Amino acid sequence: MFEAPGNAVADDLLGDMVQICLVTRDHKRTMDTLLRLGIGPWRIHRHHPGTTRDTRYRGQAHTFTAVMAYAHSANIMWEIVEPVHGTGVFNEFLEKRAKAFTTLASCAATEASPRR
Repeated sequence: MFEAPGNAVADDLLGDMVQICLVTRDHKRTMDTLLRLGIGPWRIHRHHPGTTRDTRYRGQAHTFTAVMAYAHSANIMWEIVEPVHGTGVFNEFLEKRAKAFTTLASCAATEASPRR
């Protein structure tokens, strides 16, 4: 087993991981894979022009449709995004890469609220 040495700089910078977002061309397949790893159950939402407003991409108004699924595992919120139609950062991401992590969110300590 490999254990990374304690690194106060990295710990303060990264904090506790709280969200992982995956962009994919097939949310069902990605969800099934994560379910086999024990991550789930999943809540699925379809975002489209009727459920969103004032969306912008690179400073310009745009519309999009995407399926987004959410699950919690321990203290991590998992998100799967499958862009279905329109323009946007998710489509651009998939055009440049097959699939991968897009967002990692963490809670880092600050002087005002140090981590305990």
